[in-house]
Amino acid sequence: MTIGLLEKTITKINDIMETKKCSDWEPDTDDPRYIKYKCHCGKDGRTLKQGISRPTWNGCSECSKKKTSNEVKENIIKIIEEAGYEFVSIEKGRNVNYKCKHSSFHIHSSNCQRGNFRGGCNICKYQEKEEKIVKEIQEPVPILLERGEWYSGRHQGGITETETHIKVTFHSDQGGKSKSFSIKQYGRDRAMNLASNYRIRESIKRQLSKNRIRSVKVVSHPVLPKDYEFLEIFLSDEKCMMFEKEHYDIIKDKSIYLYRQSKDKTEYAKMEKSLLHNIFYPEFTEVDHIDHNGLNNLRFNVREGGDKINSNNKGIQINNKSGVTGVIFEDGLKARWKAQWNDSDGKKKTKSFSINKYGEDAFIKACEFRQENHQVKMNKINS
Repeated sequence: MTIGLLEKTITKINDIMETKKCSDWEPDTDDPRYIKYKCHCGKDGRTLKQGISRPTWNGCSECSKKKTSNEVKENIIKIIEEAGYEFVSIEKGRNVNYKCKHSSFHIHSSNCQRGNFRGGCNICKYQEKEEKIVKEIQEPVPILLERGEWYSGRHQGGITETETHIKVTFHSDQGGKSKSFSIKQYGRDRAMNLASNYRIRESIKRQLSKNRIRSVKVVSHPVLPKDYEFLEIFLSDEKCMMFEKEHYDIIKDKSIYLYRQSKDKTEYAKMEKSLLHNIFYPEFTEVDHIDHNGLNNLRFNVREGGDKINSNNKGIQINNKSGVTGVIFEDGLKARWKAQWNDSDGKKKTKSFSINKYGEDAFIKACEFRQENHQVKMNKINS
């Protein structure tokens, strides 16, 4: 029944239906703008009369969904693989399926091609961020810094005043010797000034001065931008702590010293009874130094640690003989390789693999078991 349609329109619809292998079409009695038909896939279809003239029309709504060209498909596969994922398929409607070792995901092809595709796996994103930061810090990228002159500091040596002289004294363990400046010859104020300058010069010359500070300007750095400025404070043993200029008032006129426990693989800066990085960044429950340098307290190098993240950033322990983080060897009558890790609640877990039972495979099993349970922890952290 084609009442109300021009012969030209009827002929055009018949030709399109024949080309697309659709049949039994007729005008929709409820809305004359539409026609009903039997699609080539066997389903009933309904569409606007002018809609079937479009190049993308291919039958019912399911069959007419946009398809992806081979060129676009190749580009999508390239984008997904560059992001570290495995391409699976592209469904009708341009839904792209992909996966990683943790899970499977899907995304519309248009979103995949926006230029900032990183995938949908939070675990992969976390690991990518960590690897990127550590790589940037560890790569042999030229680090060029302009360092200023030392100023301020806590200088050693004592100054005493008598009726006739201002005297500077250094103890025997500081190199000994003393020097006096006559009040009668110079006047009290000038004698005191001369004594103070002498004390500073001698303290620096004898490398006794502590907590001297200097400004540092970045010329080239793998992470910090050019012309970025920060401060260094001299502690001891030719070691300095790096910190932001905004934190200067916190340590001004305070005694800062190196601190290290026997279990630590890095040294930290301490003021009174507190570690400085905890004072600088009170917003963190625990400060984690990304590059494992406890004296690098610049903002780019610290983050929220806590037991869950900080333990994940730990390197291989000093007593580790396997070369694999979290896997150690225990000798004796019951020689074994032991896997150890902290679960998502921070509780220490271990699993041993006997040499007598597994032979050379004990080490491999311990590594695999540790990695598997470490991944379970990371999945819970990122969920």
